[in-house]
Amino acid sequence: MTDLGLTTKPSRRYPAGPLSISQIHRMLRDPYYRGVVTYKGKQYVGRHEAIVDPDLFERVQHVMDHRSTNGQRDRRHFHYLKGVLWCGRCHEHGRSSRLIFTLAKGRSGQHYGYFLCRGRQDGACDLPYLPSDQVEWAVADHYATLGLPADFRDEVTEAIQQTVTDEQSTVRELHDGYRKRLAALDVREEKLLDLAEDGSLPREKIRVRLRKIQIERADAERGLAETGEKLAIGAAVLQRYIALLERPHDLYAKATDGARRDLNLASYTKLWVEEHGVIADQKTDPVRELHDAAMTYATRTVEVTNGAPEGHAVNDPETFVLADLFHEGSSKNVLVPPVGLEPTLNRF
Repeated sequence: MTDLGLTTKPSRRYPAGPLSISQIHRMLRDPYYRGVVTYKGKQYVGRHEAIVDPDLFERVQHVMDHRSTNGQRDRRHFHYLKGVLWCGRCHEHGRSSRLIFTLAKGRSGQHYGYFLCRGRQDGACDLPYLPSDQVEWAVADHYATLGLPADFRDEVTEAIQQTVTDEQSTVRELHDGYRKRLAALDVREEKLLDLAEDGSLPREKIRVRLRKIQIERADAERGLAETGEKLAIGAAVLQRYIALLERPHDLYAKATDGARRDLNLASYTKLWVEEHGVIADQKTDPVRELHDAAMTYATRTVEVTNGAPEGHAVNDPETFVLADLFHEGSSKNVLVPPVGLEPTLNRF
């Protein structure tokens, strides 16, 4: 990059030189290069021409997120379990220590992979070195606990489809609101242009007001484009998680190392490992919520079978979780709030 002319700006004290790693990192993260500007914390389509394709930009973000998630650093040794494994022995004693992946060279010159507790390096833990293949099998076996019952998956899928259908009228109303807002902005802009021609308002004030209208118009146009997408995206994400949890053990066993890493990031934030296997886990929010809902579903099924269902109406979409869908008196329509669509969908 330096040879091609991309360098730092020269100053009185320092000549032009190579960009630092942090500068390159900021460039790769900057949405300006894909045609987007940021104003007061919100992003708007800019008037400048994008120099990076949006799909390429998103792929770069995906790679960088994977490399920076949970403290993963792959510059020395790669392993798809790095970053998600924690010491089970330390966990049982109230300590928090990661498992570190390392390669040891045998007498024959062959390298063998091991996981060791970070606390062992400080003399605080006596967990022995765990062969990487042993840990890999333990994690694969643990995926058998991640599956969801078929009847629960079917009912949630049906609820999603019903919710999407019910919310179409709300989406149409929001679209109408955005169209009216755009029409009102056009009227305001025309009036300002008339005032500019008459000279009855200072030009600087006109520029400021026109710029504000441009920002509001970009926000309304974005809302018009995204309103219908948010519901569909949220439903698609939830459906993908349900498909993932249909037969997770088989899926994980057949996956490549890269795909296993993606599955780990999607399913768990922490796995605590001991000599005899995985002793505890911390699931990602979507997976945890699906499992909580499955437990509530199973409890409701038992209560109905015993003839003693408990009433529990849920009407507030701000506090609604998926498990509430299976309480007696709940409505499937609260899967998505009537205005805005963000709160519940962010959960999935």
